[in-house]
Amino acid sequence: MTSARTSLYAEHSTPALPAGGLQLDLAHTTLVVTDPQIDFLSPEGVTWEIFGAGMLVSATWSTAEAVTALRGSR
Repeated sequence: MTSARTSLYAEHSTPALPAGGLQLDLAHTTLVVTDPQIDFLSPEGVTWEIFGAGMLVSATWSTAEAVTALRGSR
């Protein structure tokens, strides 16, 4: 829980990594939103040709398939 004086997005008092100095230029920034279940984890996804073999080897795909099946059975 945060107080009025503490923000969830405040800088950490002892960060694990050094500051990177990133300056976000909103005029030249795009937000890309993907659906991992469709774009990356599905044989019908646009990136399956690239990532599919790795998904099958790591059992990520079968885990995602099982979760999707459970969600559909509610």
